[in-house]
Amino acid sequence: MKQIPLSLSYRTLRTRDDFCVSDCNAEAVAWIDRCPDWPGAGVWVIGEPGSGKTHLAAIFSDNRVEASDLAETFLPERTDRIAVENVERLRDERALLHLLNFMNGRGGRVLLTARRMPEIALPDLRSRLNSLPQVHLRMPDDRLVRAVLAHEFQARHIRPDDAVLDYAVARLPRSYAAVHQAVRLADGASLAGKKGVTIPVMKQVLENLEKEE
Repeated sequence: MKQIPLSLSYRTLRTRDDFCVSDCNAEAVAWIDRCPDWPGAGVWVIGEPGSGKTHLAAIFSDNRVEASDLAETFLPERTDRIAVENVERLRDERALLHLLNFMNGRGGRVLLTARRMPEIALPDLRSRLNSLPQVHLRMPDDRLVRAVLAHEFQARHIRPDDAVLDYAVARLPRSYAAVHQAVRLADGASLAGKKGVTIPVMKQVLENLEKEE
């Protein structure tokens, strides 16, 4: 009887030591490391889903808020640092402007993350956001693909052999979405087959990824 894999919780890695640094994201890490020595009150981190924006936000501060949840009555728990995530989902532009003014008045720093720069209607907010430095997380290189694979598998308590990682790195598309999807599919196949993540398992995962494209 074929085992049906269950959706199990797994450990999320969100510390500085867990973050995989490469040429693709080193600039963003450098900005966070030099905070609060920024030229202004905020910095943008722009990147595709799975590129590490949330991880960087967690490194920056444990004081984080989803842009879609902002209201003008919102006051951060800490006034030195706050991360506002997924600004492209912002609903209340005045709430973000209020937060930026609040933090700036107290000498605080704001990390803003987004998949892309959002379209802003409020002139004062648009001007403020456009004046902030922008750091872009580029598509992963081989080193980062391997590191992300290893970390994602580790979070799921899976430890594939180096040969499996080498096989996957050589064949995976250079996209964060593909890397994360490969780990999810490999985890499911491993559970269903009651075996570890082997090269045959990864071969099937890659074939399934190609069919999904």
